[in-house]
Amino acid sequence: MQAVDWLIVLFLLLGLAYIPYRTKKYTRGVADFLAASRCGGRYLLTLADGMAGLGAIAIIGAFQQNYQAGFGAAWWGEIMAPIMLLLPLSGFIIYRFRESRVLTIAEFYEKRYSRRFRIFAGVLAWIAGIVNYGVFPSVTARFFIYFCEIPEISWQIGTFTLNITLGLVMAFLLSVAVSITLWGGQIAIMVTDFFQAQLMNIVFMLLIFVLLWQFGISDLVSTLKSTPDGSSLLNPFDQGDVPDFNV
Repeated sequence: MQAVDWLIVLFLLLGLAYIPYRTKKYTRGVADFLAASRCGGRYLLTLADGMAGLGAIAIIGAFQQNYQAGFGAAWWGEIMAPIMLLLPLSGFIIYRFRESRVLTIAEFYEKRYSRRFRIFAGVLAWIAGIVNYGVFPSVTARFFIYFCEIPEISWQIGTFTLNITLGLVMAFLLSVAVSITLWGGQIAIMVTDFFQAQLMNIVFMLLIFVLLWQFGISDLVSTLKSTPDGSSLLNPFDQGDVPDFNV
């Protein structure tokens, strides 16, 4: 990466840090920290929730899926799209959950079932989180190392290789997330995710425009159609030879 690239990254990080700094004054109690005072509107929640699910590992997975299986891999997602649209609009489950005025899912479990069930669910969530954080941060850190061309430094300790660069990048990424959370709670998280979503929408629109301008829709379609039988990148029912991401 060139100096101008690092300046862009630094500018975005400073902007990301400025948002929780300005929103910290709105966090005055437990309800503010855990549930953002329940003040999130539909547009803020929609963009923030969408951005919360768009991480580096999600982008990497999407690239791998589309490179290997094309648009056929999106078949199940397209089927679920109308359902995922109607469920939030209907308020199914979410409406009654918000009506209960609980701050966390764990609190809901205790009110609806029992304290023992809350502890059991907490143990399951803790185990899942440990497994998650054994994979996600590593994949994300490796992505940034390769994408930003960060030189790797490793120490050899007997038969064990310790990747210093990987550890430092992971620690930096996790510290940014933890700092934003501790700084302003759920309000800071929602607002930062909202502004990130606005930026990503602009970036995605520019990428779509540039790709269509550079290649053209006809070239893309003809390339996707040029696959052998059983390995279609368009027809989900003609992907028997695709090893992964097929129907």
